[in-house]
Amino acid sequence: MQTGAFYESGRSINEAAALAWLLNRHSCMVSQLLARADQDETLVDAFGLPLEQKATVRQAGFEWVADGRGKRLHKRVPFDQAESLQQWLTGLGAVPGLVTLDCRSRFAAM
Repeated sequence: MQTGAFYESGRSINEAAALAWLLNRHSCMVSQLLARADQDETLVDAFGLPLEQKATVRQAGFEWVADGRGKRLHKRVPFDQAESLQQWLTGLGAVPGLVTLDCRSRFAAM
């Protein structure tokens, strides 16, 4: 919609054609997608965060999630930023958890 193009959704062939058109029209996106696919990310969890620090962590881009690993705040960051974020969370009184996500596991169900 942001490009001014519309298509009838709900059918895979229409969605595939719309994606092909979009990627053809904006070819720089393909190279960006491929470059991004090779970059590892780290899922940084903030367990046991003191109540008074939760607003600070939310302002830093952390989001609530509840799954088999418990209810916590978490954020996906590039691999090289995880260590500094881990130290920051420790300074706030949290117990950080780190999970490295490669291109195969990034979009798998967690």
